Amino acid sequence: MVLMRVCPWCRRTEPWRRGCGCLPDPLDSPVLRTISGIDLAVAAHNYDEVIRRFVLAAKNGGRQDLLRRFGEQLAQVLAQATRFPDFRNGQRPTVVWVPASRGRRRRRGYDQGRLLARTVGRALGLPVRPLLVRTGSGAQEGRDRAERLAGPQLRCRVRHAPSHVVIIDDVITTGASLAAAADALRGAGTTAIMAVAVASSGSNGSNHALAGNAGLRQVSRLW
Repeated sequence: MVLMRVCPWCRRTEPWRRGCGCLPDPLDSPVLRTISGIDLAVAAHNYDEVIRRFVLAAKNGGRQDLLRRFGEQLAQVLAQATRFPDFRNGQRPTVVWVPASRGRRRRRGYDQGRLLARTVGRALGLPVRPLLVRTGSGAQEGRDRAERLAGPQLRCRVRHAPSHVVIIDDVITTGASLAAAADALRGAGTTAIMAVAVASSGSNGSNHALAGNAGLRQVSRLW
């Protein structure tokens, strides 16, 4: 029996493990965000209507295959930004993610950030570690802007975190989740932090596309 699924955008059926081609490729010039505690934060897409449908299907529709495809795209963006394998001083970053709330994980049956991070780590041969844990129960999704700005409560599981870390996220809105993650990691000794997200939504006054790969390399020199 051939299992069929429906494309989140065109609504056509697609064979199992094959897409219909509607999922866009990453932007040629990734979106740059300025976030407290993050040395470089980029997103593969703008959070437009097409990407929104794919992200929601991946997070809430059980489409783990889409998360793996997004993870492969994030690996492409990360490889550009850090110029693999020529990483600064031979330091290879550890991949982490902002964990979903317990309630979200229970309802979905998986943590979308973990799946994204594992795909990135596997594609680039990088270690993936569950360094962050939530100390509060609230989820960011569905909250208003004021609540999102407060961010989730996070702590680092270890006393001595890796010096170089890449945080994987699905959608950057206010950036509060990534800022909270960076604060927890730096408190445990991390010195260089990059964030790579599937998409960027909204603006913090600095949301713009980088001027091609040359611009991405210029911004990421500290890496």
